[in-house]
Amino acid sequence: MLGYLPEELLNKPMNTIASPEQSLLADEYIRNAIAGSEQLFELKLRKRNGEFVETRWSCIWSDEDKKLFCVVQDISEEKAIEQLKQDFADMISHDLRSPLMAMSNSLTLGAKGELSQEARVSVEASAKNVEKLIALVNDLLDFQKQKAGKMQLKLERNSLPSIVREAADLLIESEQHKSVELVLPEGELLVECDRNKILQTVVNLLSNAIKFSEAGSKVTVKISQYEDNVSLSVSDTGPGVPEEFRTKIFEPFEQAPSARAREGTGLGLAICKLVAEAYGGRIFVEANQIERDGDGKYDQSAKSKETSGSLFVVELPVNARHKVVDA
Repeated sequence: MLGYLPEELLNKPMNTIASPEQSLLADEYIRNAIAGSEQLFELKLRKRNGEFVETRWSCIWSDEDKKLFCVVQDISEEKAIEQLKQDFADMISHDLRSPLMAMSNSLTLGAKGELSQEARVSVEASAKNVEKLIALVNDLLDFQKQKAGKMQLKLERNSLPSIVREAADLLIESEQHKSVELVLPEGELLVECDRNKILQTVVNLLSNAIKFSEAGSKVTVKISQYEDNVSLSVSDTGPGVPEEFRTKIFEPFEQAPSARAREGTGLGLAICKLVAEAYGGRIFVEANQIERDGDGKYDQSAKSKETSGSLFVVELPVNARHKVVDA
């Protein structure tokens, strides 16, 4: 990996093969690994030819052998891809947002002036497309900010069902366009949360469910409380998420294979994950278990179940303030 001969590495201090900025850190990592407090870390090492390689270390100290056993993996390509994604996101968010906002303002003002019906339809269509691009850029900005740990949570007591209903109102046009029925929870359940962040999460989950549902189907939202936690689930009867993608889809720019997936940015679920984890909660997806009667219609009282669609679940603490402070 580094290009040295074995005898050239024997008895060589770690700080002499680590990058200059990590020379002290390398010794610290190794000492911590021997003490058992640091078992997984990353280091940039200097190759024999002077170039550098990014590595990930997994270490286990053996008291019996008095030796440190390490597995070292070259992650240079992985790091390079991450940097490309980061540079692309920075370019999109910073170089596109200002001109898009200017275009949106111009189109909105233009649509209010003296225009023919044909021109008005064209301008309004352009304005909607620009709004979609702005939403994409805002997703990128949100993700960048939240991933950098700069997400500010404004914690207040809010009604979770009320937030769900507000999210549904924001998506009424998509709901009607797809002829999808939203089944929403009733009643009130107060939780400690940042209303806007949870609203953004629910909007992302509902818009995905609507997008992947067939016309005439249902998207169901359920809320339940158990001990000190609350669970919010969104289920649909679409194509579902293959098991091998159920973890990957929460990573940035990752989507399950589907023609409709290309319509999104690949950031919505990544943002949902960041928000859930900021509260000390979690988000996951599994297959949706639906029930049908003898005529093949949906029937909650039927005993026969089959898998169809996806069930996304967000679990959050009811009193998030304590979780966030502890974190």
